[in-house]
Amino acid sequence: MVSKMENYKQIKEIIDYVKTNTSLQIIYPYEELLKFQENNYAYYKTDHHWTHDGAYIGYLKLMK
Repeated sequence: MVSKMENYKQIKEIIDYVKTNTSLQIIYPYEELLKFQENNYAYYKTDHHWTHDGAYIGYLKLMK
């Protein structure tokens, strides 16, 4: 089983590769969601979907 940190490292490698080798813009608000989750819920406790607040964090990153 892959740990969350290993999974994040794999995703980060893919994002870095795409940014380096293509003109695609990748929006991945991982750091923002982690910071938000220090005092709030960005994800529902029972599944992997964003809460309304978590979705708003993603929206803000997308609009930047």
